[in-house]
Amino acid sequence: MAAGSWVPAAPALKNAPRKEEEKGRSGRPGGNFPLATIPGMLDDLDTALKWVQSNVASYGGDPSRMALVGQSAGAHLCSALLLRQCRREEEDMETAGLGWSPRDFQVFLGVSGVYDMPKEAKHMESIGIFPFLPHLCADGDMAAVSPTLMVQEPKLRHAASRMPPVQLMHGKADTSVPHEMSTAFADALLEAGVADVEVELFENVTHSHPVVE
Repeated sequence: MAAGSWVPAAPALKNAPRKEEEKGRSGRPGGNFPLATIPGMLDDLDTALKWVQSNVASYGGDPSRMALVGQSAGAHLCSALLLRQCRREEEDMETAGLGWSPRDFQVFLGVSGVYDMPKEAKHMESIGIFPFLPHLCADGDMAAVSPTLMVQEPKLRHAASRMPPVQLMHGKADTSVPHEMSTAFADALLEAGVADVEVELFENVTHSHPVVE
């Protein structure tokens, strides 16, 4: 799952300047193809994973050896969707109708991921980036789509044990998303009972370095 700051799929950004002006701020965000908020993006990714699960073998892939990989916003969406699917499985033991299971994947690899939206929103504003994240969330509820916070919810505390092995990677020189995002998410997963969680931190590595450099 590629990165892209969620922005290319954010209709609420059209109203962001007006809402910020009401707070005494000014500015105009950029963005293309405004199609969805984060809950809608999760639904799109869910549909994509259902398709992969149903069709991977016909393209020569091995459905028993799949990995889910995301970077930055992609890591956020993948991890949030995995947790949402864990909760759905916990609530409905008839999992066949869900189309795919978190355990279908041998590993989730999150690179430079955003796992706590409220903290990232504050960080972005502190470095002069337009505070658009609340506008991407249903009713501005960033906690509801923050994996680190989601996994602490009572409904997910036990369900999180359905997660696949988790490998998180982050550069210590990342100024876009602090590397503490990954360590805090790992701690929350372990506390919730996810058995296999690892974090790798890299010196002198920036936000996009693992992907494009």
